[in-house]
Amino acid sequence: MGSPEFALSLGLCTLPFASAVARVFGRPAMARDALRSCFFDVRRIPDTLYTEADRFGLSSFAEFAAALRSGATLRGVRRDVREHWITQGPRYRGPALAVWGRQDRVIPVTQSEGVASVLPQAEVRIIESCGHLPMVERTDEFLEIVLPFLDRSERGAKIDGSEPSTMDMKAAG
Repeated sequence: MGSPEFALSLGLCTLPFASAVARVFGRPAMARDALRSCFFDVRRIPDTLYTEADRFGLSSFAEFAAALRSGATLRGVRRDVREHWITQGPRYRGPALAVWGRQDRVIPVTQSEGVASVLPQAEVRIIESCGHLPMVERTDEFLEIVLPFLDRSERGAKIDGSEPSTMDMKAAG
């Protein structure tokens, strides 16, 4: 049971009765357990994330499960959602970056292999000794990847003239 697309625990959250079970049997420590599953090295979890997990984890589970159900089932990403992104992906021609933790247990790194089929221009970067939240667990490595990507993207936008003008931004805002 479950899906190689994401952790079984996420798939179980999509079941219709998951919120009711959490209301009856849930305990605050479960949010901490879920948070720890997002990290390769739990010593890297900041105290502030534990505080947030304690404060909002269980109380926001119903909303989390509903949002998850909107795009996934126990078996994986919903077919209509997948097909939509596969057909829409090629329409986007701008820069794209996917940063993955090699030891991501939430969405396995093997899923990064499909990025190029949807966004051929995308850079895929893998951070070693890292779970699902590279921006937290390996902040320095994450920034070493993201900041140069943003610089290249900004330079590219100025070179090809696709940067919105002040007039365009005023009209949009």
